[in-house]
Amino acid sequence: MKTLTPGWKAAIGAGLFICSMASHAYTDTEALGATASAANFAKVANAVAARLFELGPRFTAVYPLGTPPTTNLLWLKDPNNCLLSGIPSLPLKENGQPVSASFIPCNTPDTDNWGNTYSISWAGTYPLLTISIQLGGTPYRVNGIDRGDIGGLISLAAANYSTATTLGYSGAVFVGYNYSATTNQLVATVQRTGSALDDGRLNTDGSNSMDSTAPIHWGNGMSVDPETDGSMTLNASHVNIDQMNGNSANFSGQLTSNQAAITGTLQASNIVSSGPLNGSVLTLSTSSTSGGSCSTGQVSRATDGSLLSCVNGIWTAGSGFSRVIGTCTSSSCDLGAHKACTVMRPFLWRQTFCSSGNNGTCGQVMMTPIMTTDGVNWSLSIGIVDMDGYDRTIHPTMNVTYTCLD
Repeated sequence: MKTLTPGWKAAIGAGLFICSMASHAYTDTEALGATASAANFAKVANAVAARLFELGPRFTAVYPLGTPPTTNLLWLKDPNNCLLSGIPSLPLKENGQPVSASFIPCNTPDTDNWGNTYSISWAGTYPLLTISIQLGGTPYRVNGIDRGDIGGLISLAAANYSTATTLGYSGAVFVGYNYSATTNQLVATVQRTGSALDDGRLNTDGSNSMDSTAPIHWGNGMSVDPETDGSMTLNASHVNIDQMNGNSANFSGQLTSNQAAITGTLQASNIVSSGPLNGSVLTLSTSSTSGGSCSTGQVSRATDGSLLSCVNGIWTAGSGFSRVIGTCTSSSCDLGAHKACTVMRPFLWRQTFCSSGNNGTCGQVMMTPIMTTDGVNWSLSIGIVDMDGYDRTIHPTMNVTYTCLD
């Protein structure tokens, strides 16, 4: 048999509670039951504290009624890991992601070892929000008998089980356990500490809710600087972002994205895309000169706003066609299928021929290129004007430059 003496005191985390009670003997079985009940009490209180920390200012928006969404502890269990019906969907943190660290184990019972249930409620406005977790009724009873001694033992043991100093939110959330001899209630209190309204460190799980404009700097040169106008400056040589939402973002380097949806204006000195660019308006801020040199595949505009495309290294007026330039150096040339073809130069030339015919005399021939088509294929031949007894057994050649549009 063990006996608790009156007037004992215990420090819980950063809080102090005082219990005064009459001496009461308790059995080893009751001590073990109190220990088991305290372990679960601590799990519940820590999960509530973590939920407050993860949700931050969203806590009362997610839970506006001042009480949990379920009468049991299902709201503190993870639906992704617990095969239990009735678990609510996970609430979303300020960053849009579901809570991920504020859960109790799936097998945590809804009562202590003697069937006492939890009553959870909160009041106030964040960050001055106080959550009360009462175990059992008023007074705390075991098998129908008032047992403040066991209630006090549970509060002491729960403080020992509490992990509020190791879960990454000790600087912002206070967890205290108390059995009051005045009210005969066993209660855990969870609240933001008045001296730590800003999270003490940046958690890698994204659960921080920064309440100040303090900058964050890393030793490798990366920094995040909140601005007074609500914007944020991020200095980093390389950043990977799964999803980014914002009214404005300026990048001095290269922005690489599998898919970028921009509802406003995209401004960049150089845009490289391996896929389609979809948008209602594309503005080309600088102009190029038709006929100037360029890199094949580029697109620009003339000073009047007409579209230019770079074809074979030359800025070409955009008309839905690409230009092919070639030279015919025989008496006739088949140019292939094109939308249109025309001769560039020369349009007329004169040649002198001498032959054995006509007593070995020489004659001059005037020639001109002739472009013909069957509607699909184009060909180029020589048109000849007989002058001064030209010997038609001689077949002259030409050196004619042409262009075709496809």
